[in-house]
Formats: sequence, C-alpha cells, structure tokens
Amino acid sequence: MIEKLVAELEDRQKIHVEQGTGLPPDAYERVRSVLWSAITESVPREAAKSKLNSNEERLVFDRDMLPESQAQFVRRLLKDWRVRFTKYERPLYIYGLLSVLWKLFPGGRHPFEDVVWLIGTEFRYEPNAKIKRDPETGSCAIIVDVDIISRLQTFSMAIADILLRNKLIDFYRVPTREGIWPSIKLTAKTASFVTSNDYHSRHILYHALLNCALGERYLILMEGSNGAFALARKIFLNGLAFVIAHEFGHDAFGHLLPHPPKARGSFRDTPLFRTAFDEAELLRKCDEATGGHGSTVLRRYLNTTFNSNIKELDADGLALHACFHWEWSIGRDPYIGLLGAMLVHHMMAWLDIISFFETTGLDYTILASTPFLCEALIPRDHPYGPTRLKMAGALLHHYSVLYSLCEDRNNLGGRFDSWYNHAEMVEIMSGLIILFSLARKAAFPEALKRRKSPSEETVFIDERGSKKLPSIEYRGRDFWGSWRS
Repeated sequence: MIEKLVAELEDRQKIHVEQGTGLPPDAYERVRSVLWSAITESVPREAAKSKLNSNEERLVFDRDMLPESQAQFVRRLLKDWRVRFTKYERPLYIYGLLSVLWKLFPGGRHPFEDVVWLIGTEFRYEPNAKIKRDPETGSCAIIVDVDIISRLQTFSMAIADILLRNKLIDFYRVPTREGIWPSIKLTAKTASFVTSNDYHSRHILYHALLNCALGERYLILMEGSNGAFALARKIFLNGLAFVIAHEFGHDAFGHLLPHPPKARGSFRDTPLFRTAFDEAELLRKCDEATGGHGSTVLRRYLNTTFNSNIKELDADGLALHACFHWEWSIGRDPYIGLLGAMLVHHMMAWLDIISFFETTGLDYTILASTPFLCEALIPRDHPYGPTRLKMAGALLHHYSVLYSLCEDRNNLGGRFDSWYNHAEMVEIMSGLIILFSLARKAAFPEALKRRKSPSEETVFIDERGSKKLPSIEYRGRDFWGSWRS
C-alpha cells in the first residue's frame, strides 16, 4: 500500500512543481535529489552546488536548503524512524512535519518503529489533513494540505501581533537539563484589551479572516519584530501539532479499522457532552427550522452521520489533551499549546460559516447557538466548526480547572513559579474569542462578496495598522524555526 500512496501523492505534487519553482518536474526531481543528498548524507554544500546551474541553484537549492542544525535534526530522526517522503516533497516541509511529530513523540515508544509511514503535503487547496492505515501491512500515511499550513501561518502572525502589542505576553528563559529554553507566559491583563487597542487588533484579525476565506487570492503581509515571529512560530507549530494529533486520535480510537470497535471512554459518554447535547432542545430548534418536521430530521441525523461526528469530537478531545500535556511535560506553557488548538477551531468555524451561508442562505448565527443543529439540518461526516469550537471551549475550561487545582505544578524544580493563574488565562482567552467574533462579523459580507468575484489583492499592514504598499513579506522567513525553540 505504501508504494501506491507514494505514487498517488507524487502525481498530485508533480502538477504544482513547475508553478512553485519554475522548473519542469523531471528537472526539479534531479535538483531535489542533489539537495536531499546534501541534507541527509552530509555532502558538502559547495560540492552539491557544483552539480547545478545558476538557475537551479537559485530557484531550488538556495530556497530549500536547510541550515546545518535543522539538517542534523532531520538526519537523526530519519535514522531512528521508519518514515518515507516523496521525491517532490520540499525539505522545509519535511523538517517542519518531523518537528511537529517529534513534539508529539519526544521520547520512548513511538509509532514509527514498527511500520513504514508516509509523511507528506499535498495541494488540494482545502484546509485539512488525513491519516490512512493499511489493515494488512499496517503501513500508514499522514498527508497535510499546504493550504492549512499557509492559513495557520497567517492567523498565528495576527494573533502574535495582537498579544504582544497589547502586552498580554512576556518572554522568559527557563533552565532545563538540556540548556536554556526560551518560553512564554501570559500576563495579568484582562479581556479589556479588546477595546483598549480596538482599531489595530480588529484591523489585523479582519484581514487575517479575509485571507483565510480567500486563500491565495488575498495575502496579508505584516511587519513583525523577532519577538512576534518567535511567538507566531510557537502558536503555528502548536496549531499544526493539534491538526496532526487529531489524525493520530482517529488511529488511537480505532476509527481506521474496517470494523471499528465500540469506543470506550468516548467523548459521548462524558458529562461534558451530555450537557452540550440536549436532545429535547435540539428537537425544539429542529422543529422551528423545519416547520414542525424536527423529529424526522433528528432521527435521520442520529441514525446516519451522528456517529461520524462523535468520532471527530473524540479525536479533537485527544488532540486537545495532547497539546496541553506535551507543553506541560517539558516544563513549558501548556496554554500556548491550547492557543494553537483554539486557532485551528476558529479557522475551521469561520470557513464553515462562509460555506454554510453560501450553501443554504440561512442565518448561521442563530443556528450555531445550539450544538449539532446545523449537523442535523445538513448532515455531513465532520461536525461544523462552531460545534467543534463549543466543545473545544468546554474541554479547554476542563483542562484549565485541572491545572489550577493541580498541586504538582509547584513541585517541578521551580519551573512553574512565574506562571499566571487560571482566571487570568480565561480572561485573555475570552478576550481573544470576543475579538474573533467582532472581526468575523465585519469580514463576513466582504468575504462573501470577494468569493463571488475573485480578485488578486495584497494588503500590507504596518505597525499602526494602516495599509500601504507591500514592502516586507513575512512568509519569506524561516517560519518553522528551530525544533528547540
């Protein structure tokens, strides 16, 4: 199966090679082979460059060659892990995906020692990821769409700018066994920051939402300090870690098996879910929306796609738990992990709001007030973004309470002494949610109008939040960062 998956992915990637590099696929394949040998076999860079002409060197080698520290990291993991990549995969994406996977499985037993895994990206221009497993050979594949990577980068930069500009973040350095770790903590600010720097924050997030809705047709380019890039990188990597951990959640719950076992400890069995899923309230709302046919609509939903929706929420729950635990386990800030996860949920909720309105013409704000109402009216395998956001918010509160009540946090070598308390975190998260809501309302009609009449537009945001001609593009920087940062 793995060879078939590799061939299918290469066929899809090949279409975009010339668009991205200016080289035909066969030429890129040769140049990429030279580049890959320089990364994985420690071939001297000058010796590798001597095999290329100046155009190939400029278009591919100089753009995609990893710094030596990152190349060493890739070599180390490739030596220990049974992973495969296609001949068209960009080394930058390989390094980034391996960094996220290392974050999820930093030590001990990992899923890459028993079977071969295909790790890669594709260009379907849909913000999603997927995992596949062959029940006979056990071979697996994790494929992430480049679209979700670019949109998460934009959102992460916008949120980092807002947090730093409103002084909601402090940087500090934490001594560990592996040296000094730069880390982050939230400061004791409140949700009042939404109105205190009203214009700039809404302006930045407004354009980030438009970028998310319109994709490559609308770019937002922002000036940013090194601190903003460092914070954006952390949020971005945690957001991508959530996306990939969600896919591993499907594997962990047995969703990929031909006959999945009945879930034990499913999200559906928790008091949290039973509180959110009020069947009587859902029936009443379905009646209102369908003119008295609510029981038919609800019964059809519960008998068809409800179980698929619960699988997605189960995987979300595992990924949220993982994002919280991984940062905590290495003495870093778990709420930065949750911030990345929250960013993914907001992004998906926004895209679903646009899509739902275009499909149905219904007022989404009324329907989304009740979890699972949109799912019952228009069933699909994945729950709608706002439902997932509500469940994620409830789980986030659950983990926040657990953290605030945990006595062990004061017995970890002083690494947690300067952390904020639960109430401060909730206030800041609440402020960000309010800000998302305000910017979303402003961007909604604009996004619908521009989607119906596509046009290329680039907006540059300077430090004052005003527009001017593009001069700096943050995408050109090493957004993945070092795996130790």
